[in-house]
Amino acid sequence: MKPESYLMQERRLLEHHVQAFFGRFETILHEALSPDVSADIGIIPPSKERSCHTLVSLGESSAAPNQEQGKSDSIQLLLFLPGDWNPDDRREEQYWPVRLLKALARLPGINDTWLGWGHTIDNQEPYADSTQLSAAILVTPQQVDEDACICPLAEGEEVNFYQVIPLYEDELDYKLEHDVDALLNKMRGISFVVNPTRQNAITRGTLSNDNFDGEMDDASYHLESIEEKELP
Repeated sequence: MKPESYLMQERRLLEHHVQAFFGRFETILHEALSPDVSADIGIIPPSKERSCHTLVSLGESSAAPNQEQGKSDSIQLLLFLPGDWNPDDRREEQYWPVRLLKALARLPGINDTWLGWGHTIDNQEPYADSTQLSAAILVTPQQVDEDACICPLAEGEEVNFYQVIPLYEDELDYKLEHDVDALLNKMRGISFVVNPTRQNAITRGTLSNDNFDGEMDDASYHLESIEEKELP
C-alpha cells in the first residue's frame, strides 16, 4: 500500500480544517530532502483556548482501508507539547517528539502498511536520554471538538486525525496482554500532553501489600493538572 499525495486543493482543505479546529500555524517544518515520504509538521503555538503546542503532520498520508464504505481513508497525526517546550530546538531532549511524529508519518509508506486507532508502535528503546518513554499509541484526539477528528475531502473521501501518546514499555506490554480499552482505562487522569517524566499508568499507586484493593489518590496527577492549566 503506497502513500497517497494530496492534490493542491486537498492540501488547502486539510490546512483550512486544521487551522479552523486546532489553531493557526506559526511555522511548518518542511523537509528539504526526504529519502521516502514527505512528512511536513505544522506547529500551532499555545493560545487562550489551548495552553499547549499542537503539532500536526501535513505531508503525504497513509491510506487506511474503510471496509464499510469500500474505500480508503487517509490519516494525519497530532501530538501535544507543553507550552514551555521549544519544538524548534534540535537538541534531542526537545526534538524527539517531532522526530517521533515524522517517523510515524513515514511508517506506512516505508513498510507498506497502515495506521489506525489503537495501533501501538514500539521504539524498543527510550526516545531520548531525558525520558523512559519508548513506544506510542494512536487514539482519538483528546479535548477537541468532535468535528475536528475528521476532515471531509472531495468525492466522499476523508482524513481521520489520530493523537500520538508516547508510552512506557510496561504500558505497551499491558496493552498487548489485554487490549486498548484496558490500557486507556489505566491511563485515566494522565494528561494527554507529552510529559517526558510523567507517572507510569501501570505502576502508579502501587503498594507492597498485595491485599490492598482500594484506590489511591496520586498527588502527581493533581500536579500535572495544575501545570497543564498553568495555575499557581
